[in-house]
Amino acid sequence: MRQMKIGRRTGVGLVIAVCAIALATPAAFASHAATTRTQTSSASSTAMVVAGYEIFNDYFCVSCHTLNAGGSAAYGRLGMNFDMIHAPYAAAVATVTNGLPAALPLYPTQMVGFGKVLTTTQIDDVATFIAAYSGGYTACVPCQGVTFTGFPDSSATT
Repeated sequence: MRQMKIGRRTGVGLVIAVCAIALATPAAFASHAATTRTQTSSASSTAMVVAGYEIFNDYFCVSCHTLNAGGSAAYGRLGMNFDMIHAPYAAAVATVTNGLPAALPLYPTQMVGFGKVLTTTQIDDVATFIAAYSGGYTACVPCQGVTFTGFPDSSATT
């Protein structure tokens, strides 16, 4: 069997890369765990989830997005299918606030931002709801029995 020859620079580079990965991995896992724990404890409030469910239905999110937890009306075809992907809380806040450009060929339409339509509390609530229930086909148990109008509450916006 032939031996493979590695130059000194390549060997040193590989050792540095392996050490960097070995040192960064525990820190990344610890940071992720702390972030997830903070978001889960602060974002799992039942009141926020229920309010997010109402906003998801009243502000026409259901028209474009599919989400089983969003109720019987949440089977839109234009936007993301939230049953298929998990949207983290931070990504949901940024997307609801600022919107997204069209992503051809999958999503030929853009999502408009709701930063000037919804209050920051409403954005937090709907992001909490999406983060809690996206990525699975689970129903929103605390949301069962909640009625919504299907139209935005004009008194809640500024």
